[in-house]
Amino acid sequence: MSTWREIWKKSLKANSLMFFNEESGLKQFDNLFEEYKDKETGKKDGMIFYARAEAYELQGKKELASKDFEEAGKLFPVDHWKEVASKSYQRIKLNKSAEEAYKQDDFIEYLWFVFQKVYEFVYLDDFVRYVCLSAVSRASSEWPLSLIDFRTVLELQVNALLSKNNRDTTDLNYAIDNLKSHNIVNDDSIIKKMHIIRKNGNEATHDVKNIRDIHKMSIKEAKEELKKIKCFYSVLEFFNAYNKEHNLKSI
Repeated sequence: MSTWREIWKKSLKANSLMFFNEESGLKQFDNLFEEYKDKETGKKDGMIFYARAEAYELQGKKELASKDFEEAGKLFPVDHWKEVASKSYQRIKLNKSAEEAYKQDDFIEYLWFVFQKVYEFVYLDDFVRYVCLSAVSRASSEWPLSLIDFRTVLELQVNALLSKNNRDTTDLNYAIDNLKSHNIVNDDSIIKKMHIIRKNGNEATHDVKNIRDIHKMSIKEAKEELKKIKCFYSVLEFFNAYNKEHNLKSI
């Protein structure tokens, strides 16, 4: 695993920990800053600042979040991540939530929306959040690989839910139906969306050589793909709320 992925994963753990226990979370962030600072220059890592900024924002500490988003933008070495930090910095300076800042009917804008919301979904497993963020961050240029990741996230969540309810995990198709038959999930619309994600992921595995750039799709094609990520977001939102209600997040 590359160092930046390692940092990203650890930063997400600190991010959610800070929501549940601010003192412990801040201490973990300090430890990460020390662990991953450049030994020669003392320069700190931008991803750690970014994850802490998201934690501050979720606490309503927007001034502190703004400073960390700005610092992250300065430290990120890659243009894509500089843009991520810049978007978040600009949004918080305008005092806008993700719902207010990003258009819901535009594929690229909706990606920004989902990216922000995943950072807020602290009741999801941190590895699941990492896979979600990774998939969303590359979705505009590496579709359908993201659809495969969405299916992976779904399978992880469904199997975790079945296990915690003392039910055997199985093929994803049957596992989703088991959530319904065992009254673990009673929302038919969510069950339907889970099956859509499963099918989209299955179809995408046969299309991995056809990496598609959303910028090169027609308006009609982009709207069809937008439906898929909206479906995925709804299921993520459901799992976050379910875990919160049933106290399933372990720190």
